[in-house]
Amino acid sequence: MIAGGGPVGAALALALRGSGIEPVLLEARPAAGAADDARFLAISFGSRLLLERLGVWPQLESCATPILSIEVSQRGGFGATELDAKEVDVPALGHVVRYRDLARILTDAARDCACSANGVSVTDVKSLREFAAVSFEREGEPRLISTPLIAL
Repeated sequence: MIAGGGPVGAALALALRGSGIEPVLLEARPAAGAADDARFLAISFGSRLLLERLGVWPQLESCATPILSIEVSQRGGFGATELDAKEVDVPALGHVVRYRDLARILTDAARDCACSANGVSVTDVKSLREFAAVSFEREGEPRLISTPLIAL
């Protein structure tokens, strides 16, 4: 069970493909919750490599803006340094992406390998000897389920 069906939870579900674990994603937001999220995210080159390994980078690449250089300085301080993708032999130091694009692409990909439920709020988790007891609410009704593995 993965508590949180956003980009991180969906990426974990994709990473578990072929492992014999059939994840269930529990997401508090409604199914279209990320569609109106206008935030931008800066993802590192390492995150891009992870997205490539998960097989979703090709869909995201067309809506990602590469970060080719970064200037690091302190306002009013002495000195600065610049990082450049060419100097470290990578195509980009990272990328800027819209949260909603990242969430949509990962969520769509995770549908093939995970069961998901939206509008579910995890309220409590108890670690027991051989499983975790997860309390959650769906449509205002409290529920309890056990699972051998939970990611929060």
